[in-house]
Amino acid sequence: MRDFVRLLIILVRLVPIAISLRRDHRRWIRWGAPIPRDAEFHRARADRIVTAIAALGPAFIKLA
Repeated sequence: MRDFVRLLIILVRLVPIAISLRRDHRRWIRWGAPIPRDAEFHRARADRIVTAIAALGPAFIKLA
């Protein structure tokens, strides 16, 4: 049960980020160019990724 809860926590934190990155990649492949994003968007996305990975614990901190 404990492992299942941990898996859910990991998925809840990482799946939205993975979907966002995949969506941008798919747009780039289909239409040849990504949606124009400013530096602030990329900075905010990077902060969300680092925060999500760091919040998952010591095993994930090396990824952040």
